[in-house]
Amino acid sequence: MSVQDERFIYESKFLDVCLKNAASVIIYGIGVYGSAVVDYMIKTGNKEKIRGIVVTDRKDAHATYENIPISDAKSCFRNEENRNCLVIVAVSIQFQESIVAILESFGIKRWYCLTRHAYLNLMKNGDKRLRIPYRGVDFLIAGFIKCGTTSLHSALRKVDSVFVPLEKETHFFWWFDKVDNAEEKLIERYFSDIRKGQKVIGAVDPTFYSYADEIYQYFGPSVRLVFVMRNPAEAAFSLYKMENRGGNPIFEDMYRKYGSYHEKMFEHYFENIIKNEKYPFHYDYWLQKFYKRFPKEQIHIVFFEDMAKFPEREISHILEFIGTNEKHVISELPRANEGNFVLKNLEGYRIAKQRGELQYVLNYSFSDEKTIGGGYDADRFMELERKYVKADKLNVKLGKKEQDMLKQYFYADVRNLENILNRDLSKVWF
Repeated sequence: MSVQDERFIYESKFLDVCLKNAASVIIYGIGVYGSAVVDYMIKTGNKEKIRGIVVTDRKDAHATYENIPISDAKSCFRNEENRNCLVIVAVSIQFQESIVAILESFGIKRWYCLTRHAYLNLMKNGDKRLRIPYRGVDFLIAGFIKCGTTSLHSALRKVDSVFVPLEKETHFFWWFDKVDNAEEKLIERYFSDIRKGQKVIGAVDPTFYSYADEIYQYFGPSVRLVFVMRNPAEAAFSLYKMENRGGNPIFEDMYRKYGSYHEKMFEHYFENIIKNEKYPFHYDYWLQKFYKRFPKEQIHIVFFEDMAKFPEREISHILEFIGTNEKHVISELPRANEGNFVLKNLEGYRIAKQRGELQYVLNYSFSDEKTIGGGYDADRFMELERKYVKADKLNVKLGKKEQDMLKQYFYADVRNLENILNRDLSKVWF
Protein backbone atom coordinates (compact mmCIF):
# COMPACT_ATOMS: atom_id res chain seq x y z
CA MET A 1 0.00 0.00 0.00
CA SER A 2 1.07 3.66 -0.29
CA VAL A 3 0.13 6.64 1.83
CA GLN A 4 -2.25 8.93 -0.04
CA ASP A 5 -1.21 12.57 -0.43
CA GLU A 6 -4.22 13.92 1.47
CA ARG A 7 -3.06 12.00 4.52
CA PHE A 8 0.12 14.09 4.86
CA ILE A 9 0.60 17.07 7.16
CA TYR A 10 2.73 19.65 5.35
CA GLU A 11 2.25 22.72 7.56
CA SER A 12 1.83 23.42 11.26
CA LYS A 13 -1.39 25.31 10.41
CA PHE A 14 -3.00 22.10 9.20
CA LEU A 15 -1.88 20.32 12.37
CA ASP A 16 -3.47 23.15 14.38
CA VAL A 17 -6.80 22.47 12.65
CA CYS A 18 -6.49 18.73 13.33
CA LEU A 19 -5.75 19.35 17.00
CA LYS A 20 -8.61 21.81 17.35
CA ASN A 21 -11.10 19.26 16.01
CA ALA A 22 -9.74 16.29 18.00
CA ALA A 23 -10.77 15.44 21.55
CA SER A 24 -7.68 13.28 22.09
CA VAL A 25 -4.53 12.46 20.17
CA ILE A 26 -2.05 9.59 20.08
CA ILE A 27 1.39 10.27 18.68
CA TYR A 28 3.02 7.33 16.91
CA GLY A 29 6.80 7.67 17.19
CA ILE A 30 9.16 9.33 19.66
CA GLY A 31 12.21 10.09 17.54
CA VAL A 32 12.90 13.64 16.43
CA TYR A 33 9.53 13.89 14.63
CA GLY A 34 7.50 12.48 17.50
CA SER A 35 9.21 14.57 20.17
CA ALA A 36 8.71 17.66 17.96
CA VAL A 37 4.94 17.04 17.84
CA VAL A 38 4.80 16.52 21.61
CA ASP A 39 6.85 19.66 22.28
CA TYR A 40 4.69 21.66 19.87
CA MET A 41 1.47 20.49 21.51
CA ILE A 42 2.84 21.40 24.93
CA LYS A 43 3.94 24.88 23.80
CA THR A 44 0.57 25.54 22.13
CA GLY A 45 -1.45 24.47 25.17
CA ASN A 46 -2.62 21.10 23.84
CA LYS A 47 -0.81 18.76 26.22
CA GLU A 48 -4.07 17.63 27.84
CA LYS A 49 -5.18 16.24 24.49
CA ILE A 50 -2.24 13.83 24.30
CA ARG A 51 -3.63 10.45 25.32
CA GLY A 52 -0.31 8.70 24.85
CA ILE A 53 2.79 8.05 22.77
CA VAL A 54 3.11 4.81 20.82
CA VAL A 55 6.07 2.94 19.37
CA THR A 56 6.16 -0.34 17.49
CA ASP A 57 8.65 -1.91 19.90
CA ARG A 58 8.90 -0.66 23.50
CA LYS A 59 12.46 -1.91 24.00
CA ASP A 60 13.63 0.89 21.71
CA ALA A 61 12.17 3.69 23.83
CA HIS A 62 12.17 5.19 27.30
CA ALA A 63 9.17 4.70 29.62
CA THR A 64 7.97 8.29 29.28
CA TYR A 65 8.58 11.53 27.43
CA GLU A 66 7.67 14.80 29.17
CA ASN A 67 5.84 12.63 31.74
CA ILE A 68 3.66 11.15 28.98
CA PRO A 69 3.67 7.33 28.99
CA ILE A 70 5.10 5.46 26.00
CA SER A 71 3.50 2.13 25.12
CA ASP A 72 3.77 -0.40 22.32
CA ALA A 73 1.22 -0.33 19.52
CA LYS A 74 -0.41 -3.67 20.28
CA SER A 75 -1.03 -2.84 23.94
CA CYS A 76 -2.28 0.64 23.12
CA PHE A 77 -4.70 -0.18 20.34
CA ARG A 78 -6.35 -3.10 22.11
CA ASN A 79 -8.21 -0.31 23.91
CA GLU A 80 -11.27 0.81 21.94
CA GLU A 81 -11.04 4.40 23.21
CA ASN A 82 -7.48 4.62 21.90
CA ARG A 83 -8.56 3.32 18.51
CA ASN A 84 -11.03 6.23 18.30
CA CYS A 85 -8.31 8.84 18.86
CA LEU A 86 -6.67 10.88 16.14
CA VAL A 87 -3.25 9.30 15.44
CA ILE A 88 -0.35 11.45 14.24
CA VAL A 89 2.25 9.24 12.55
CA ALA A 90 5.41 11.14 13.42
CA VAL A 91 8.22 9.11 11.84
CA SER A 92 10.50 9.41 8.80
CA ILE A 93 8.86 8.63 5.48
CA GLN A 94 10.56 5.25 5.07
CA PHE A 95 8.70 3.91 8.13
CA GLN A 96 5.27 5.37 7.40
CA GLU A 97 3.84 2.62 5.20
CA SER A 98 4.52 -0.14 7.74
CA ILE A 99 3.02 1.93 10.56
CA VAL A 100 -0.07 2.82 8.54
CA ALA A 101 -0.50 -0.91 7.88
CA ILE A 102 -0.45 -1.51 11.64
CA LEU A 103 -3.07 1.20 12.21
CA GLU A 104 -5.33 -0.18 9.52
CA SER A 105 -4.99 -3.70 10.94
CA PHE A 106 -6.65 -2.31 14.07
CA GLY A 107 -9.36 -0.60 12.03
CA ILE A 108 -8.06 2.90 12.80
CA LYS A 109 -9.40 5.41 10.28
CA ARG A 110 -8.31 8.78 11.69
CA TRP A 111 -4.62 9.27 11.09
CA TYR A 112 -2.20 11.65 9.38
CA CYS A 113 1.51 11.38 8.57
CA LEU A 114 3.90 14.20 9.41
CA THR A 115 6.26 15.29 6.61
CA ARG A 116 9.82 16.57 6.97
CA HIS A 117 8.61 20.00 5.84
CA ALA A 118 6.00 20.01 8.60
CA TYR A 119 8.61 18.90 11.15
CA LEU A 120 10.84 21.85 10.24
CA ASN A 121 7.75 24.08 10.29
CA LEU A 122 6.81 22.87 13.78
CA MET A 123 10.27 23.44 15.16
CA LYS A 124 10.25 27.02 13.92
CA ASN A 125 6.64 27.93 14.63
CA GLY A 126 6.51 26.31 18.05
CA ASP A 127 8.62 29.16 19.44
CA LYS A 128 6.53 32.36 19.52
CA ARG A 129 9.37 34.65 20.64
CA LEU A 130 10.53 37.41 18.30
CA ARG A 131 13.34 36.57 15.89
CA ILE A 132 16.59 38.46 16.39
CA PRO A 133 19.57 38.85 14.03
CA TYR A 134 22.63 36.63 14.07
CA ARG A 135 25.58 38.22 15.88
CA GLY A 136 28.13 35.46 15.74
CA VAL A 137 28.80 32.12 17.40
CA ASP A 138 29.64 31.84 21.10
CA PHE A 139 30.42 28.12 21.16
CA LEU A 140 30.91 25.07 18.98
CA ILE A 141 30.46 21.40 19.83
CA ALA A 142 33.42 20.59 17.58
CA GLY A 143 33.86 16.84 18.12
CA PHE A 144 33.67 13.97 17.96
CA ILE A 145 31.49 11.92 15.63
CA LYS A 146 29.73 8.83 17.10
CA CYS A 147 30.26 10.20 20.61
CA GLY A 148 26.74 11.30 21.58
CA THR A 149 26.67 14.73 19.94
CA THR A 150 23.24 14.07 18.40
CA SER A 151 21.83 13.41 21.87
CA LEU A 152 23.57 16.54 23.15
CA HIS A 153 22.08 18.55 20.28
CA SER A 154 18.60 17.32 21.27
CA ALA A 155 19.22 18.35 24.89
CA LEU A 156 20.53 21.81 23.97
CA ARG A 157 17.52 22.46 21.71
CA LYS A 158 15.35 22.31 24.82
CA VAL A 159 17.26 25.02 26.71
CA ASP A 160 15.41 28.32 26.24
CA SER A 161 18.48 30.55 26.52
CA VAL A 162 20.53 28.57 23.99
CA PHE A 163 20.29 28.54 20.20
CA VAL A 164 21.70 25.76 18.08
CA PRO A 165 20.46 25.23 14.50
CA LEU A 166 17.54 22.91 13.94
CA GLU A 167 19.63 20.91 11.49
CA LYS A 168 22.34 19.48 13.68
CA GLU A 169 25.39 19.81 11.43
CA THR A 170 26.30 22.63 9.07
CA HIS A 171 29.41 20.85 7.68
CA PHE A 172 30.51 24.39 6.84
CA PHE A 173 34.11 23.49 6.08
CA TRP A 174 33.02 20.82 3.62
CA TRP A 175 31.39 23.35 1.28
CA PHE A 176 32.44 26.89 2.19
CA ASP A 177 35.08 27.07 -0.57
CA LYS A 178 32.73 25.64 -3.22
CA VAL A 179 30.04 28.37 -3.22
CA ASP A 180 29.89 32.15 -3.42
CA ASN A 181 29.07 34.12 -0.26
CA ALA A 182 29.48 31.05 1.93
CA GLU A 183 29.11 32.88 5.24
CA GLU A 184 25.87 34.52 4.09
CA LYS A 185 24.52 31.12 3.08
CA LEU A 186 25.57 29.68 6.44
CA ILE A 187 23.63 32.39 8.28
CA GLU A 188 20.58 32.17 6.00
CA ARG A 189 20.21 28.42 6.22
CA TYR A 190 21.25 27.73 9.81
CA PHE A 191 21.08 30.93 11.89
CA SER A 192 17.96 32.77 10.65
CA ASP A 193 15.67 31.54 13.43
CA ILE A 194 17.36 32.90 16.58
CA ARG A 195 14.80 34.12 19.12
CA LYS A 196 14.70 36.83 21.75
CA GLY A 197 16.06 35.40 25.00
CA GLN A 198 18.47 33.03 23.28
CA LYS A 199 21.57 34.71 24.63
CA VAL A 200 24.05 31.97 23.77
CA ILE A 201 24.50 31.02 20.11
CA GLY A 202 26.27 27.87 19.01
CA ALA A 203 26.38 24.92 16.66
CA VAL A 204 26.87 21.18 16.98
CA ASP A 205 29.36 20.16 14.30
CA PRO A 206 31.29 17.05 15.38
CA THR A 207 33.22 16.97 12.09
CA PHE A 208 34.92 20.26 13.06
CA TYR A 209 37.52 18.34 15.09
CA SER A 210 40.00 18.59 12.21
CA TYR A 211 39.56 22.32 11.53
CA ALA A 212 41.34 24.15 14.35
CA ASP A 213 42.88 26.77 12.05
CA GLU A 214 39.68 27.31 10.07
CA ILE A 215 37.60 27.72 13.23
CA TYR A 216 40.05 30.32 14.49
CA GLN A 217 39.81 32.18 11.17
CA TYR A 218 36.05 32.04 10.56
CA PHE A 219 34.56 31.94 14.07
CA GLY A 220 37.19 33.97 15.90
CA PRO A 221 39.74 33.47 18.68
CA SER A 222 37.23 33.80 21.53
CA VAL A 223 34.82 31.02 20.54
CA ARG A 224 34.33 28.37 23.22
CA LEU A 225 34.88 24.76 22.17
CA VAL A 226 33.34 21.57 23.53
CA PHE A 227 34.64 18.11 22.63
CA VAL A 228 32.72 14.95 23.49
CA MET A 229 34.89 11.83 23.60
CA ARG A 230 33.94 8.17 23.84
CA ASN A 231 35.84 4.92 24.21
CA PRO A 232 37.65 4.97 20.85
CA ALA A 233 37.18 1.23 20.30
CA GLU A 234 33.41 1.57 20.61
CA ALA A 235 33.29 4.83 18.66
CA ALA A 236 35.36 3.39 15.81
CA PHE A 237 33.17 0.30 15.50
CA SER A 238 30.05 2.46 15.59
CA LEU A 239 31.43 4.61 12.77
CA TYR A 240 32.31 1.46 10.81
CA LYS A 241 28.68 0.33 10.95
CA MET A 242 27.37 3.80 10.08
CA GLU A 243 29.59 4.01 7.01
CA ASN A 244 28.39 0.57 5.95
CA ARG A 245 24.77 1.69 6.31
CA GLY A 246 25.60 4.83 4.36
CA GLY A 247 26.98 2.91 1.38
CA ASN A 248 30.62 3.98 1.74
CA PRO A 249 32.46 2.96 -1.47
CA ILE A 250 35.16 1.14 0.53
CA PHE A 251 32.72 -1.73 1.08
CA GLU A 252 31.77 -2.25 -2.56
CA ASP A 253 34.60 -4.58 -3.56
CA MET A 254 34.07 -6.64 -0.41
CA TYR A 255 30.35 -7.08 -1.10
CA ARG A 256 31.19 -8.03 -4.68
CA LYS A 257 33.75 -10.55 -3.46
CA TYR A 258 31.63 -12.22 -0.77
CA GLY A 259 28.09 -11.41 -1.99
CA SER A 260 26.97 -10.72 1.57
CA TYR A 261 28.31 -9.21 4.77
CA HIS A 262 31.52 -10.87 5.98
CA GLU A 263 33.58 -10.32 9.14
CA LYS A 264 36.66 -9.68 6.97
CA MET A 265 35.04 -6.39 5.98
CA PHE A 266 36.05 -4.97 9.34
CA GLU A 267 39.64 -6.13 8.88
CA HIS A 268 39.68 -4.40 5.48
CA TYR A 269 38.21 -1.23 7.02
CA PHE A 270 40.68 -1.37 9.91
CA GLU A 271 43.70 -1.58 7.64
CA ASN A 272 42.57 1.02 5.11
CA ILE A 273 40.60 3.55 7.16
CA ILE A 274 41.21 3.25 10.89
CA LYS A 275 44.99 2.95 10.63
CA ASN A 276 45.20 6.48 9.32
CA GLU A 277 46.81 9.32 11.24
CA LYS A 278 43.82 11.54 10.39
CA TYR A 279 41.21 9.11 11.77
CA PRO A 280 38.73 10.90 14.08
CA PHE A 281 39.42 9.01 17.29
CA HIS A 282 43.07 9.99 17.70
CA TYR A 283 41.75 12.42 20.30
CA ASP A 284 45.18 13.42 21.59
CA TYR A 285 46.38 14.33 18.09
CA TRP A 286 43.42 16.58 17.31
CA LEU A 287 43.22 18.15 20.76
CA GLN A 288 46.83 19.27 20.60
CA LYS A 289 46.06 21.20 17.41
CA PHE A 290 43.35 23.14 19.21
CA TYR A 291 45.56 23.82 22.23
CA LYS A 292 48.06 25.45 19.86
CA ARG A 293 45.35 27.85 18.67
CA PHE A 294 43.10 28.38 21.70
CA PRO A 295 43.76 28.79 25.44
CA LYS A 296 42.84 25.75 27.54
CA GLU A 297 40.18 27.68 29.46
CA GLN A 298 38.22 27.96 26.17
CA ILE A 299 38.14 24.19 25.69
CA HIS A 300 35.82 21.87 27.62
CA ILE A 301 36.13 18.08 27.46
CA VAL A 302 33.13 15.81 28.06
CA PHE A 303 33.20 12.03 28.18
CA PHE A 304 30.24 10.27 26.64
CA GLU A 305 30.32 7.67 29.42
CA ASP A 306 29.96 10.42 32.06
CA MET A 307 27.21 12.14 30.06
CA ALA A 308 25.24 8.90 29.76
CA LYS A 309 25.62 8.11 33.47
CA PHE A 310 25.20 11.63 34.88
CA PRO A 311 23.34 13.59 32.18
CA GLU A 312 22.05 16.43 34.35
CA ARG A 313 25.45 17.07 35.93
CA GLU A 314 27.38 16.96 32.66
CA ILE A 315 24.92 19.09 30.70
CA SER A 316 24.87 21.62 33.56
CA HIS A 317 28.65 21.84 33.30
CA ILE A 318 28.35 22.40 29.54
CA LEU A 319 25.72 25.12 29.99
CA GLU A 320 27.89 26.89 32.56
CA PHE A 321 30.91 26.66 30.26
CA ILE A 322 29.13 28.10 27.20
CA GLY A 323 27.81 31.01 29.22
CA THR A 324 24.30 30.40 30.51
CA ASN A 325 23.18 29.92 34.11
CA GLU A 326 19.87 28.35 33.08
CA LYS A 327 19.22 25.06 34.84
CA HIS A 328 18.12 22.16 32.69
CA VAL A 329 16.49 19.19 34.36
CA ILE A 330 17.24 15.96 32.51
CA SER A 331 17.01 12.47 33.95
CA GLU A 332 18.10 10.57 30.83
CA LEU A 333 20.19 11.48 27.84
CA PRO A 334 17.96 11.54 24.72
CA ARG A 335 18.55 8.51 22.51
CA ALA A 336 19.48 9.53 19.00
CA ASN A 337 21.32 8.28 15.93
CA GLU A 338 21.55 4.73 17.22
CA GLY A 339 22.15 2.03 14.65
CA ASN A 340 23.46 -1.46 15.29
CA PHE A 341 22.93 -2.97 11.86
CA VAL A 342 24.87 -3.36 8.63
CA LEU A 343 23.60 -4.29 5.17
CA LYS A 344 23.30 -8.03 4.73
CA ASN A 345 24.03 -8.32 1.01
CA LEU A 346 25.23 -6.57 -2.15
CA GLU A 347 21.71 -5.61 -3.19
CA GLY A 348 21.10 -3.76 0.07
CA TYR A 349 24.52 -2.10 -0.11
CA ARG A 350 23.78 -0.77 -3.61
CA ILE A 351 20.50 0.73 -2.39
CA ALA A 352 22.35 2.34 0.53
CA LYS A 353 24.98 3.78 -1.78
CA GLN A 354 22.40 5.35 -4.12
CA ARG A 355 20.45 6.67 -1.16
CA GLY A 356 23.61 8.18 0.31
CA GLU A 357 24.47 9.95 -2.93
CA LEU A 358 21.02 11.59 -3.08
CA GLN A 359 21.20 12.45 0.63
CA TYR A 360 24.46 14.27 -0.04
CA VAL A 361 22.75 16.43 -2.68
CA LEU A 362 19.95 17.22 -0.24
CA ASN A 363 22.33 18.21 2.56
CA TYR A 364 24.96 20.14 0.65
CA SER A 365 23.21 21.95 -2.21
CA PHE A 366 23.01 25.72 -1.92
CA SER A 367 21.80 27.18 -5.22
CA ASP A 368 18.41 28.91 -5.25
CA GLU A 369 16.82 25.76 -6.66
CA LYS A 370 18.63 23.40 -4.31
CA THR A 371 17.48 24.36 -0.85
CA ILE A 372 16.13 22.19 1.96
CA GLY A 373 13.75 19.66 0.48
CA GLY A 374 14.41 20.53 -3.16
CA GLY A 375 16.97 20.37 -5.92
CA TYR A 376 17.12 16.60 -5.98
CA ASP A 377 14.94 13.79 -7.24
CA ALA A 378 12.47 13.63 -4.35
CA ASP A 379 10.45 10.76 -5.81
CA ARG A 380 13.61 8.75 -6.39
CA PHE A 381 14.77 9.44 -2.86
CA MET A 382 11.46 8.31 -1.38
CA GLU A 383 11.60 5.17 -3.50
CA LEU A 384 15.12 4.42 -2.21
CA GLU A 385 14.07 5.13 1.37
CA ARG A 386 11.36 2.50 1.15
CA LYS A 387 13.72 0.00 -0.47
CA TYR A 388 16.31 0.74 2.19
CA VAL A 389 13.86 -0.07 5.00
CA LYS A 390 13.00 -3.37 3.34
CA ALA A 391 16.63 -4.31 2.59
CA ASP A 392 18.01 -7.27 4.54
CA LYS A 393 20.10 -6.20 7.51
CA LEU A 394 22.23 -7.79 10.23
CA ASN A 395 22.69 -6.66 13.80
CA VAL A 396 26.42 -6.61 14.45
CA LYS A 397 28.06 -6.09 17.85
CA LEU A 398 31.64 -5.32 18.74
CA GLY A 399 33.20 -8.75 19.23
CA LYS A 400 36.24 -9.62 21.32
CA LYS A 401 38.49 -9.98 18.28
CA GLU A 402 37.62 -6.56 16.92
CA GLN A 403 37.68 -5.03 20.39
CA ASP A 404 41.19 -6.35 21.05
CA MET A 405 42.40 -5.02 17.69
CA LEU A 406 41.02 -1.58 18.43
CA LYS A 407 42.20 -1.43 22.03
CA GLN A 408 45.72 -2.37 21.02
CA TYR A 409 45.72 0.20 18.24
CA PHE A 410 44.39 3.08 20.38
CA TYR A 411 46.25 2.15 23.59
CA ALA A 412 49.08 4.68 23.17
CA ASP A 413 46.64 7.43 22.16
CA VAL A 414 44.59 6.90 25.31
CA ARG A 415 47.71 7.05 27.51
CA ASN A 416 48.76 10.29 25.78
CA LEU A 417 45.28 11.72 26.32
CA GLU A 418 45.53 10.84 30.02
CA ASN A 419 48.69 12.92 30.27
CA ILE A 420 47.10 15.85 28.43
CA LEU A 421 43.94 15.86 30.56
CA ASN A 422 45.49 14.60 33.79
CA ARG A 423 42.82 11.93 34.18
CA ASP A 424 43.05 8.16 34.54
CA LEU A 425 40.99 6.63 31.73
CA SER A 426 41.77 2.98 32.43
CA LYS A 427 38.49 2.42 34.28
CA VAL A 428 36.41 4.58 31.95
CA TRP A 429 37.78 3.04 28.72
CA PHE A 430 40.77 0.74 28.95
